[in-house]
Amino acid sequence: MEQASCPLCGEDNSTELWTKSGARSVRCSACGLVYENPRFDSAELKQFYSSKDYYISDDPDVNASGYKNYFAQCSPVLQNEYFQSLAHHNKKKGKVRYLDIGSGPGGIVQLASEAGWEATGLELSSWAVNQGIQSGLRMIEGTLHEADFPDGSFDVISMFDVLEHLPKPVEYIREIHRILAPGGMVLAETPNVEGFFAKHLYKENADLIKPRAHICLYSPSTIKRLFDFVQFSEVEITTFPWCRHYTPGYFKSLVVSRLQRGGRPTQFTFNESMRVIAWK
Repeated sequence: MEQASCPLCGEDNSTELWTKSGARSVRCSACGLVYENPRFDSAELKQFYSSKDYYISDDPDVNASGYKNYFAQCSPVLQNEYFQSLAHHNKKKGKVRYLDIGSGPGGIVQLASEAGWEATGLELSSWAVNQGIQSGLRMIEGTLHEADFPDGSFDVISMFDVLEHLPKPVEYIREIHRILAPGGMVLAETPNVEGFFAKHLYKENADLIKPRAHICLYSPSTIKRLFDFVQFSEVEITTFPWCRHYTPGYFKSLVVSRLQRGGRPTQFTFNESMRVIAWK
């Protein structure tokens, strides 16, 4: 474990919000970011995400931080919705060089490859990377900085439910800007800690509070501040449900995934998720 100042603004003045499963969350008094302090160090994070139990587990203690069944939640219909959003907002003509950060076993990487994109998955979990490789996908194990991609390597980068896991988000966004080609796009989704039900009803019991996993929790104002640190030419921020394209198949997938929670009460959600799209 390591002590941390605010991962967004660097200030070391905060107020305590709650402690859940031994993990202490605070709010920065300067910028408002919600973050864990203390938190896992880099070695502990690597071990944490390399376990299959993070993705599939019946242990309630594990489920508090990970998933009962990651694959039930990330259904093919949902992954297709993600990819269609990427394709819709992409401005690059011709061959598209694509990187999915936090790709898991590579569901979206596979859809992009099938669409003719030059697709790569980057994932910290060795177990998930091996699953993707066995499916014939181009997968890289490790962190973004370890991958050390050349400048302008990608036209499109995605990060679905990744930002909340990053201990040094400002450095990460700067690195993404560096490896994006001119005119390239990054699309990211992350929980909104200011979501109506999470903030006013569930609080520390909200689904988006995952001890040790969700290190930073953003609001629309703090996520804007994060992307303002880097000179993107255009930034759009929307919240759920306006960041989604509702189809009968997607709606069915969403309902089924929430009914398969293993007995846990289904929580109301409204704007508890945010989407950020930024062009270089």
